[in-house]
Amino acid sequence: MRSQAPPYFTLDLVDQHLKEEERNYAIFEAEFSIPDPRKIRWFKNKVEIFHGDNYHIVHKEEFHSLTIKKLSVKDAGKYTLTCDGIKSSAWLHVQGEPSNEVTRSVPYYSIHPS
Repeated sequence: MRSQAPPYFTLDLVDQHLKEEERNYAIFEAEFSIPDPRKIRWFKNKVEIFHGDNYHIVHKEEFHSLTIKKLSVKDAGKYTLTCDGIKSSAWLHVQGEPSNEVTRSVPYYSIHPS
């Protein structure tokens, strides 16, 4: 009788570097070695997140994805997927839009003795 290999991620989450003004969403994708694990959870910075207004979560057999909608710099952080206690993590880096604030240059003056 052969023992089964322990489950593992066949495709891990991958770090992402995005610019807020170029995309309004981010997608994390992973594949697990067994279809339909019993316990699937997503986390952002160690806090569990759920399907809702800002997150779209899909689990189909071995495939798992998290779409972050309305991407902003507040979404940056470490995202983790756990399937039956096995973890895969990746960082989301989001660069904000450049400021539209106008900067003034201050003239340079020097004082010379007469």
